[in-house]
Amino acid sequence: MGFTQEQVTQLLGYRRRRAICLYESGQSIPNLPIALKLAAIYRVPVEFLFHDAFAAYRQEIRDREERLRPIGRRTPVPIAS
Repeated sequence: MGFTQEQVTQLLGYRRRRAICLYESGQSIPNLPIALKLAAIYRVPVEFLFHDAFAAYRQEIRDREERLRPIGRRTPVPIAS
């Protein structure tokens, strides 16, 4: 969006831009409310901001889905609650 770190800092309501630097460098991961705010600021889906983590979680879920399917079935079996 062309925002500076200082502008993003102000939009988030932070006083210092250190957190933004840590987020951008991958040294820190924002909590969900901040992640949602960043998605709103940058006008992208949250998973775009965390592409690698999202891809890893998605693959983990797909692997688990495959283990839930009986051999020969292509659709998951509903889990009774």
